Amino acid sequence: MRIAYTLPKITIRGGLERIMTAKANALAELGHEVFIITTCQRSRETAFPIDNRIRMIDLEINYEENYTNPRWRRIPIYWAKRRRHKQKLQVLLRELRLDFFISPLSGEAQLFPGLTDGSIKLIESHGSRYDYLLMHRERNLSGFIGRVINRFRLWQNFRVARRADVFVVLTYEDQKLWHGCVDAEVIPNFIPISSHGASTLTNHRVMAAGRHVEQKNFSELISIWARLSWRNPSWRLEIYGDGPLRGELEAQIKSLGLSSVDLLPSTTRIEECYLGSSIYAMTSRYEGLPMVLIEAQRVGVPIVSYACQCGPSDIITDGENGFLVEVGDQETFASRLEALMRRDDLRQRMGVHALHNAQRFTREAIIARWVELFERKLAEKAR
Repeated sequence: MRIAYTLPKITIRGGLERIMTAKANALAELGHEVFIITTCQRSRETAFPIDNRIRMIDLEINYEENYTNPRWRRIPIYWAKRRRHKQKLQVLLRELRLDFFISPLSGEAQLFPGLTDGSIKLIESHGSRYDYLLMHRERNLSGFIGRVINRFRLWQNFRVARRADVFVVLTYEDQKLWHGCVDAEVIPNFIPISSHGASTLTNHRVMAAGRHVEQKNFSELISIWARLSWRNPSWRLEIYGDGPLRGELEAQIKSLGLSSVDLLPSTTRIEECYLGSSIYAMTSRYEGLPMVLIEAQRVGVPIVSYACQCGPSDIITDGENGFLVEVGDQETFASRLEALMRRDDLRQRMGVHALHNAQRFTREAIIARWVELFERKLAEKAR
């Protein structure tokens, strides 16, 4: 098969760039002809390794150049670049004669209408349907203007998704949110780390990781920890990450007198952190597909998580490989967390089930689902 992924650039170490290049590499290893089409790469080094069998093509649109212009000039320049973008893309796609042209929901997918090269246009959603709504609420876009912007974002996503030949979301929970609007396929991301071991679950450490932002809701996790830490003095809570709310979290820890909470910087050796932990805790307000939960399960670490939209309920079977708790129910969260802290047998049993469940998210399992989808859609097209 001839498959192309499109991204603005691969110069930053973002989650979207990581998973899309990883999928491209995996498909190239299977012998498929794979292309990555960018608009703003400008011969810069890629942030992630690219298989040498993949052909990289930069359209040299350079939307970034427009950011330095006065605001009154940006709009006409943007639309001129966009027209040029669509023209160059149309010519290239006809030349490549692709089977599949794949874009994230927020990218070149908006250009799909009018592209008449004959390839199957596939859009990947890397969040959930209401991500934009919740993110804009956090940015204090309240009142009439905020509601208009939020509704426009949702409408824009809906419009773009409906125009795709194939629309793929990360979770069955998100598929239900799109139901009635778009028929969505479900394929989660695969685990970006490969584990060569499992946690012993004997270290008295509870782990959490992520950006220090409102979405991750670490302030609530710290409040939960304050409810139970005094009864479990040998246990520590370790939160890995950085972000704008770090100062507020430090102040909260100090005000609560919690000497057993450590705010640790982001690390490239995150697998070692999972291996050294015995429980993973997540209090996010919302997610797309929280890979940290899958990474924790990959090394057999049981989880206590809020059942936020979307993802935790696709990963965790409540009472089997972890616990799901209603968002905001700090009392139940503390109770479930303390049960795991105090009962070695419960941790070990859930850890075994976590290891088994993580096999659903291996690179091999997920790429097999992508290949099956591609073959099915090609067969449907040939009818």
